[in-house]
Amino acid sequence: MTPYLQSASVLVLLGLVVFAIFHTWSRYLIKLADKYDVALRRRRATLLFPLVAILLLAALMVALNICIRVIKLDPIAFAIGLYIAITPTFLWWIRRSKILQKHGYGRRSAE
Repeated sequence: MTPYLQSASVLVLLGLVVFAIFHTWSRYLIKLADKYDVALRRRRATLLFPLVAILLLAALMVALNICIRVIKLDPIAFAIGLYIAITPTFLWWIRRSKILQKHGYGRRSAE
C-alpha cells in the first residue's frame, strides 16, 4: 500500500506542476495579445514554446523515473495514475482555449 501512496503523491505533484506550466503559459499568451500585433506575438510565442515543451517533458520524466525506478510501481498503475493526474489540466486548457481564440490564437484565428 505504501508504494501506491507514494506514487499518488508524486502524481498529484506532477498534476500541479503541469497545471502551473499551462496556467503560466496561458497568462503569458494573453499578455502578448494585449501588447503586440498578431505576427509579433506569434513569433514571440513560437520562441518560448520549446521551453514549455521541455518543462512538461522534464516533469513527466522525473515522475516516471521516481514511480517506476524508485518506488517500483507497476507501469499500468502509473499510466492510470498519470491519466487521472493530467486530465483536469487538459479539460481546463480546452475551456481556456476559447479565451485564447478571442485573443487571436488557435486555428480559427488564421482565417
